[in-house]
Amino acid sequence: MLLRRILAVVLAVVGGVLALALAVVAFVLFTAPGARVALHVANERHLPAHAQSISGTLAHRFTLVGVEAQFGSVDASADTLAVTWRPVALRGHRLEVASVMVAGAKVRVTPAAVPP
Repeated sequence: MLLRRILAVVLAVVGGVLALALAVVAFVLFTAPGARVALHVANERHLPAHAQSISGTLAHRFTLVGVEAQFGSVDASADTLAVTWRPVALRGHRLEVASVMVAGAKVRVTPAAVPP
């Protein structure tokens, strides 16, 4: 009897954690506020790219404003970056992008110093 109760409690807790994780993923992917939370979390990390704001949802079409990236000697920025994609394709190890629109792009490459 006691073992069944313990097992029921453990299964209920595991089920609750899984349901909460699924709800968080749905919130981030399918809502505009979730996309803003994801952008905020990404901007807090020391990643080579960041953006000022995002609109749309990460599950289909989103627009980033004030994008800046630095990869080694390459500095890039864009006033606006709009992407339409199918994230479900990631399950098949594919990236399916339907459209990308970049406005106000600037790219600067700093040449490496030549030793004397």
